[in-house]
Amino acid sequence: MGKAFELKATSKCGTCKNLIKEGDIFDIIYKDDDSGKIKQLICDNCDVDDRIQAYRDTKVVNSKLSLEAHMAQYYFEQDGDLKQIRAEARRFYMKYKKDLLEIAEGTDKIKGVIREFETNHWIPYLKKYWNDSKERGHEAMVGKIKVLMWGCAGRVLVTVSFDDQSVTMIFTDEKSQLTPNGGQQGIDATVVVATKMLETVTSEKKLEFHPEEAVKLAGL
Repeated sequence: MGKAFELKATSKCGTCKNLIKEGDIFDIIYKDDDSGKIKQLICDNCDVDDRIQAYRDTKVVNSKLSLEAHMAQYYFEQDGDLKQIRAEARRFYMKYKKDLLEIAEGTDKIKGVIREFETNHWIPYLKKYWNDSKERGHEAMVGKIKVLMWGCAGRVLVTVSFDDQSVTMIFTDEKSQLTPNGGQQGIDATVVVATKMLETVTSEKKLEFHPEEAVKLAGL
């Protein structure tokens, strides 16, 4: 078993070179050689700067950024000066307010399409298909868009993907649940691509799934 990581008095952020102290939030970046050796530490300020810059460059939203955007949206709606949250989060939200609210607005639109998918496909017939099946992994194709389904412990994940972009929905398999209550579980796509994929799949009259044992965790 490897030795647990411990901060040293000289530990610094690999980007800004500021000291990282006990209690600070930071990420550990490991080398890409399977050695398990640490390449550098990244302080929270530089980490969020890098994530926002990556979003600005590509417009790709990942699950972590989506969650952060909705947390920021919530706090801005509750208390514009964000007095009640920690300093690092307040800095992040204030510095990147425009980006975060843009992301939150975009993923809110995605949630609307997910609600349509649940209403048009999951509740009417896919839930029964899932409950009647003994297999956990399933797959369907809509043109070049792949739709994967996998579930466990009363929850079912449905991932819609094209090339290297994907968005994952989550639903309950409870038979008595007849009103929409699902949502977005994960995302690694631009809002435009995620929305288009979901709209294309949702517009289908019926999705033809088949068991596929290669599907694990709906591709997450």
